[in-house]
Amino acid sequence: MCSKPKSMDSILSQLPPGTNQYSYRSLRDFESILRSEGAHLQLPEPKVSQFILFTEIDTQTFARDFENPVRDIVCHIIDSYYPFQGALVIKMKTGAHEAAHATFNKRLLRKLASMGSADDDLLGIGAKTISSTSRSKEADLAYRPLELPDGRSKQWPTLALESGYSNSNDLLESNARWWISESGGDVKVAVTIDIHKQRREVNVRIYGLQHDETIEEQHATVSQQQQGQSAHVNNAPLIISFHGLFLRDPTGDERDIEFDDDDMRHLGRAIWNEQF
Repeated sequence: MCSKPKSMDSILSQLPPGTNQYSYRSLRDFESILRSEGAHLQLPEPKVSQFILFTEIDTQTFARDFENPVRDIVCHIIDSYYPFQGALVIKMKTGAHEAAHATFNKRLLRKLASMGSADDDLLGIGAKTISSTSRSKEADLAYRPLELPDGRSKQWPTLALESGYSNSNDLLESNARWWISESGGDVKVAVTIDIHKQRREVNVRIYGLQHDETIEEQHATVSQQQQGQSAHVNNAPLIISFHGLFLRDPTGDERDIEFDDDDMRHLGRAIWNEQF
């Protein structure tokens, strides 16, 4: 399933306040802008968003500098590349977001390992760039089973996760819907981790497909008034379908994966340890 190409106005409208826009000149200039924007993002009250928009990037330039770069630039994720508009949205990495990804991954694999080593059957494909006709995109984390059913393409993961600060929730939701709809339902689960910039609050949402419509199925929150106090959790557990993740029914000790109150508190602690 291919979505219609977005207009530049539509792309801009989904980006959070403080997102700066630059004309792309060269990889060297790109790196300089990343360093400058990254330094501003680390300020106590940053006036820039986690995202940067680059324009005037044709498909050949994108392939040369970003799909097959001469050197790795590790401080960013390609949120989206829109070939029809020549627009590239970059998401800068932060310690808080990397802590979120690492914690989710560790908790997920630990739970699967307790199910008769089901973790051995899961392939983490990280921030692999996945392309459709109208867009190329990287998730923060992505997974699919090692063994796929006959006819099931390797192009799409079964679970994609993205994180961002709270002022980018509209973009996170749009991205979650894109993963599921653009894949024609091959992506079964989209997870977003929404980190509040100023206070200790993390919202985790799970999206799925119901009756050919992508909907927010679950939403849990962990928050803490101040360091040292007990964190408060709402609406846990979050449940990830085993069948949705592995494309098969569970057997033996296998079951749906639950992220309970303890998992949410651990996620919050890890994020806030980096953030504050």
